[in-house]
Amino acid sequence: MNPFQFVAGLFQRSGKKADVRFDKTAGLETVIEIKNRGDIHGAIGQLQTHLKVDPYNVVARTLLGVCQADVGDLVAARATFELAYSLDDTYIPAVANYARMLADARRSQEALPILRHAKICDPDFLTLDAICAAALRNNGDAVTAQYLCLRGWLANFDGLRFANGYLFNSGYVELDGANLAAEHRFWAETLVHISSPEDEEEPPGIVGSSEDESITEINVIGRKIRIGYWSPDFRQHSVRYFFRPLLENHDRDRVEVFLYHDFPTEDAQTELMCNACDHFFPVCGLNDSALYTLVHSHHLDVIVELAGQSSYNRASLLQQCFATVQLSALGYPPTMGMENIDAKLLDRHVVTDDSSRYYAEAPLILPTSFWCFDPMEDAPINPEPPVERNGFLTYGCVGNIAKITDDVLQCWKRILEQVPKSRLLIRSVSFEDSAAEDFIQARLAAAGISLSAVDVCKPKMGQEFLGSYNEIDVILDTFPYNGGTTTCFATYMGVPVVSWAGNSLISRMGLSILTNLGVPELVVQDGHAYTECAVRLANNTVFLRQFRREARGLFQRTALGNGKLFAREFEDACRELLAKKLAGTFKYQHTIPPLPANEIVRRAYAVLRYGQTDAAERIARHCLRHYPNSGSAHLLITQLWTSENRFEQAVEYLFTRLDSFSEPEQVSVLIYVTRLHLLLGNKDQAERAINRLASMVMEDSFDRMQVELYRAAITPETPIQKPFQNITNPCNSHILIPCNSIERFECMREQISANCYIPQGWSVSYQRCDEKGKIAAYNSALRSKGIDVLILVQKNIALHNPMFLTEVATTLERCDMLGFAGAKRWSRMEWRADEFEHKAAGFMVESTEKAGFVELQLLGGDVKAVVENMAVLDGSLLAVVPGRVHSVAFDDELPGAGLLLEEDWSHAASRSGLRLAVHRNLGVELDRKAILDDRNRAIGRARCAEKMGWDPFAMVKDDHMTLSVIEENAARAAAVSQTFLLDGETALNAMSISQS
Repeated sequence: MNPFQFVAGLFQRSGKKADVRFDKTAGLETVIEIKNRGDIHGAIGQLQTHLKVDPYNVVARTLLGVCQADVGDLVAARATFELAYSLDDTYIPAVANYARMLADARRSQEALPILRHAKICDPDFLTLDAICAAALRNNGDAVTAQYLCLRGWLANFDGLRFANGYLFNSGYVELDGANLAAEHRFWAETLVHISSPEDEEEPPGIVGSSEDESITEINVIGRKIRIGYWSPDFRQHSVRYFFRPLLENHDRDRVEVFLYHDFPTEDAQTELMCNACDHFFPVCGLNDSALYTLVHSHHLDVIVELAGQSSYNRASLLQQCFATVQLSALGYPPTMGMENIDAKLLDRHVVTDDSSRYYAEAPLILPTSFWCFDPMEDAPINPEPPVERNGFLTYGCVGNIAKITDDVLQCWKRILEQVPKSRLLIRSVSFEDSAAEDFIQARLAAAGISLSAVDVCKPKMGQEFLGSYNEIDVILDTFPYNGGTTTCFATYMGVPVVSWAGNSLISRMGLSILTNLGVPELVVQDGHAYTECAVRLANNTVFLRQFRREARGLFQRTALGNGKLFAREFEDACRELLAKKLAGTFKYQHTIPPLPANEIVRRAYAVLRYGQTDAAERIARHCLRHYPNSGSAHLLITQLWTSENRFEQAVEYLFTRLDSFSEPEQVSVLIYVTRLHLLLGNKDQAERAINRLASMVMEDSFDRMQVELYRAAITPETPIQKPFQNITNPCNSHILIPCNSIERFECMREQISANCYIPQGWSVSYQRCDEKGKIAAYNSALRSKGIDVLILVQKNIALHNPMFLTEVATTLERCDMLGFAGAKRWSRMEWRADEFEHKAAGFMVESTEKAGFVELQLLGGDVKAVVENMAVLDGSLLAVVPGRVHSVAFDDELPGAGLLLEEDWSHAASRSGLRLAVHRNLGVELDRKAILDDRNRAIGRARCAEKMGWDPFAMVKDDHMTLSVIEENAARAAAVSQTFLLDGETALNAMSISQS
């Protein structure tokens, strides 16, 4: 299942700035419009014409590959993507599509390095996460895949394919059925609302067949009902093993069948299904509105959506009513989470007393089986179990290796230990990729399973596929995601399956199949029983032979393998449900729990960080529907108002609800209310809020620090004072500014000279260098005689602490290199997103909440002005004693990579044993609008990642917490910083003692 579409990327950027290749997009906007209208073939023709004139246009070439893939011409798409990548391997959409084609071809050892390189070069191109997740899941790494899928989804929250990828993958990890249902409910309840199209022109096609149909419950019983099936999988796909037995056995006197094929190509299976229905509609080329209008015009009684969250679905459209009854069936085991889907096809073996906890849809309970399996192929069963031929028992696991969890591996270990000479055969299409074989062998070894007892095999193809089950004595099912199609294949070929049952369909498919076949004793409820059952079967060759002999007959005697029986049961259930709907007696209320409030809010903030304001608000309001007293969700709602300057409204909104929040949330809300009062200039009210906070229990040290920062902000204005002691030692400081603009350099020199006090006897000199030549300028300055302190200042810096020079010189007496921000470790490229406790910083930026104001930001777990033992420093400003650091070399491959040259240099200094420190009260203001030299940004990032061995897809937690306060100007912010850093530690210690 591919959780994403190919990336068109017409206006995507591979870096932070546009580059010359995008001058070649002229004329392609029209192609995009044609494609978006659904005319993919028309877009292909336009692109081919365009490429005759401009054959090296990588944007057009990439878009052509996307269109070719959309119409199912994967051979042509693969060649097109390969050519596009060869034309420009820095254009990230071309890279992404090429890597995906490699991954789909089971060549992940080639794809993953390309993906990692692309992610390092452009971390904001989050489609790469989805592609990497798909490759890792195919190789069996479901845990990392789920992490990447969630990260990609939150960054593209309204992208259906990103949501599909996360939800689909969540079934593979060890997730309780109720939690899995909660994930789907979260998705369904945070979708963008879709209203039914109105006043659409009715498309051509079949319409209602009777002008006077007044449909009643009696009418339903006596008339032919219309059932529509909607799927992208009416083709050579596993769904056909279950759908054709139903389709071909419908009673045409009772049912009129409509098929909506939502895939760009057709094959022999498509033709068979087309011939077996009453009406067939290829709908892939229709946009969502046209699809709804077409289906709605057919006045269906029942529509059955067969894909769920799997590939190419458009199930989110079922927010609308396509038919009187909407069903989810066959193709996707978990709930869809959508209340507008009336029912989910289950059977009496699957449902439990608490099924409402696992399905948003009402269980449509069939008396025998929730599906019917018939491969419709001749496949003889060898009546002799392999154990009798081989002298040892062969266990097997066939299918998706991502389903193999750690709990299952531990069971396998015990089984192999207790059954002498037994072997385990794992067969999967994943092993067409050698990386998958390496991954599963590593997991087996880590679980303590001897690799000498395991055979890892690629699948047999064609006529040999079913026959390959003759090599296996007993199948060991996976948990919590049972085998479905594979369990049907195994039992159809006479191989018994030991299945571990959970509490919802995804982990009860084995229970349904085996119970229908009359062997419920093969279904267990825990790992211990799973092991015992597998061992017991090894000693019962009589049963193994008997099951092989009787398997086909068992299938035919039940609706599991008898299409006529299944079709009658399904039709009866549909008619009964339809009658209830029409009579108004259908009622169902699920009890799926929502996700925990803190997780919902965490996701809302993650979505907000990616600039998706509307989606963040939807998520917050979803939280409040289930947790109306969630202070964090209410807080987020008001934070969204700040861009509209609705500060007073936010204060009123929060105060009216304050008492309903938990005490920790009251603390958070009052801290934010304090911020709002400061934004409004209401220092008296801010002080009252702070005093109220002082009487509350604040268990979080971050909260205590933020309160003290606000207390510093309401103190009377006191300018930063010069030190009382006389500074007698002269100091010659040299400020070197890489800046191509002489005018900008002069402005910076004037700003620093005007704001920074120079003690008597000290001297300050300034030097400008071109940005491309800064390594030479740095080295020259480091070797120059007479410089006591060298300060490297980038053009995005302004200084507002009058005592900047003396603070730098004094601090350099106990360290070798000094900055205003840094981290205690450099374990990943984006060290600024590391945990709060591992960072230290003090600087100002332009406020995004109040025009003309500045925001003071402080990082770090204490309130010391100087924090030592740093591993990397922000490259915007570095101060050094030349004689101590001149031997540390700059990496000559990093110029033009933003600040990486300086940051890599600082890290090299740390690794050589030099002492790095951060001073958080230097009065530094960062200009986020200033564009630094990043012409080689991608090259530089790749260089650093290679040296440091970083994996950009590693499972790491981002931490964006920042202590902050808004001030009317930079001078005032610098004074607040000094007050906080000088007085805050004493206050915080006193607060901790009083609260303990």
